[in-house]
Amino acid sequence: MDPTLWKRIRGRPGGNRGFTLIEIVIGLVLLSIVGLFSIGYLRNLAETTQLSENQKTLMDESKFAMEFLVRELRMADDTVNSITIGGGGTSVTFDKLNAYPQDTNVSSVNYTWTSGTKTLTRTSASITTTLAVNVTSFNISVSSDFYTITMTLEGSSGENFALESAVRPRITI
Repeated sequence: MDPTLWKRIRGRPGGNRGFTLIEIVIGLVLLSIVGLFSIGYLRNLAETTQLSENQKTLMDESKFAMEFLVRELRMADDTVNSITIGGGGTSVTFDKLNAYPQDTNVSSVNYTWTSGTKTLTRTSASITTTLAVNVTSFNISVSSDFYTITMTLEGSSGENFALESAVRPRITI
């Protein structure tokens, strides 16, 4: 093998090996540019993930509260007009036909939205449970035998989630 070719393969002429200052600076600049883009991408990814988690929590909470109210209202005793809407549509009180193993009370089940605290609560047998927080609006109305419930929740980042459902007590079917 040619000795000059061997020197060119192993290093620079004169035996100097390593990188020059210019090569190191160019490498650092390229690494910095890639790092800046990576940090920006990761920051956006983290913000998007946090927003998605907030929206999912908001949606889950509102769906839980709505489903709970709709299920109980479906089992309400409407034979003697025992369903009472109060507070301009911000509360509803009713008697249930059947008790649940978790809640044996069948009379005066009350759902109330409080605008000051932005909470939707359920009261049964003097036990009050908060079903949802950050509820910015709540309304229940009746048309024929159908009760329409609308609810809007606001997330920590200002996102809103609105939910609407209608239910007819089974006794009227």
